[in-house]
Amino acid sequence: MSIQQEDREVIYKILSSLFYKPTEDSLQSLSILQEVFFETDENLCLLTTALLKEAKKESLNSLIFDFGRLFVGSSRPLASPYASIYLEGKWEVMGQSTIDTLQYYKEAGLEIKEDFHELPDHIAVELEFVYYLIYKYLEENDEKYLSSQQKFVEKILNNWVPSFAKLIKEHAETEFYRLIGSILEKWIEKDANELQKIPV
Repeated sequence: MSIQQEDREVIYKILSSLFYKPTEDSLQSLSILQEVFFETDENLCLLTTALLKEAKKESLNSLIFDFGRLFVGSSRPLASPYASIYLEGKWEVMGQSTIDTLQYYKEAGLEIKEDFHELPDHIAVELEFVYYLIYKYLEENDEKYLSSQQKFVEKILNNWVPSFAKLIKEHAETEFYRLIGSILEKWIEKDANELQKIPV
């Protein structure tokens, strides 16, 4: 595989953090993302370099405001961060696609805690799940975790991220979030293609 598992682990962890409300810490992690892409993908490195510049240019409050418009909203977020909205073609969460996602979590030995306040098919949760699968694969060297990555990235993430990213790019007021949409879309497409080349 052209990108080392350790690098993929870092990429998924940081991308996941970018879909929670922005903080100084999450913005500082962008330099780590830039370093990883510098070693692995020129196009994604250029996009992340531009993202770093935007992070320094924009105030944290303006990023928080744009985050709220895009992903939270009072009724309908401009770019809903829930997979079921895209996979089921209707404005509804906790449908069959969410049940399918929960099954992936269960098979990997994870359970959603009762005090967890986010839906299981939120983009940040799904990205963090892939991070967890990579972590477990590196820890145990068990092929089942690699196989789960292949299936989840291809059948879940790659099936809705392009539509989600398109909405981010269309509705973002800041170039910061437009760039995040582009980076997410290009990374998931690249990773899905790379994963399919690995015999499991």
